[in-house]
Amino acid sequence: MIYLICKNCNSKVSAIIDHSGNDEAWENYESFCEKDFIVAGQYFKDPDDNFILNIKDKVNLDYHPDSKRLTGCCGPSESQEPNLICKCGTEIGREITDCINPHYIRILTNMVKEVDDKWMALGLIKDLEKQNPQDERLSCFYNLVQYGNENEILKYINQNLKKEK
Repeated sequence: MIYLICKNCNSKVSAIIDHSGNDEAWENYESFCEKDFIVAGQYFKDPDDNFILNIKDKVNLDYHPDSKRLTGCCGPSESQEPNLICKCGTEIGREITDCINPHYIRILTNMVKEVDDKWMALGLIKDLEKQNPQDERLSCFYNLVQYGNENEILKYINQNLKKEK
């Protein structure tokens, strides 16, 4: 499992994702029109080696201030410049949500770095959740690890550890 960070400022720009092994999805591209092209929590690479993610897996990304990059019938189309920027302003990728396309995010490989989730944090939290499903702190922590930033995670740990003592 990995997550992606901006090459410029090291901000997390994706949730923790796992390679789906579905690099051949382009062969069935049209069959996904108006549907998610990939399941949340997974990724694969396009023919240009860019990351393809579910829209729900974007983190700390905003739309480009140039509204021309968001054009399409029902949402941004696929055939233009990047329309997603990191909080530092770096152009990271393109969200595609037009009605004539599958819905996904293309993250430009040359604009991000892969970070390996060595600790398998999400798997560990899910295992703990199975042992104690009534403890809502675990699901809160899971969401924070998946979508939050490092400072929010550390703050949550410090606040909850102090309560335990």
